[in-house]
Amino acid sequence: TVERDGCGNEQPYRLFNLGEADTIYTQILSWEDLGPVACDLVTFVVKPPQQTPENEPLYIAGNFNNWNPEDEKYQLTKNRNGTYSIQVPKQAGTIEYKFT
Repeated sequence: TVERDGCGNEQPYRLFNLGEADTIYTQILSWEDLGPVACDLVTFVVKPPQQTPENEPLYIAGNFNNWNPEDEKYQLTKNRNGTYSIQVPKQAGTIEYKFT
């Protein structure tokens, strides 16, 4: 399968200017079918009720963003299958959160 970053996200195309070099060293962090393997993020996948308005943004607020319910950084992404997802930083202890 195709390579991914340590959190399972798409890896952009690699670029290298050959110049005088004849050896390229690189590291593959994960494969698409493995998912996250070394990630400092937690992925939330959410299935909201069918009555959720189609074009309304969905946010997550919690102890990781001072409970800011409209923090643009924490707006969920709508997936093709009707779920929403977002990644938030891992932290020691308990993650407290709500969706808005």
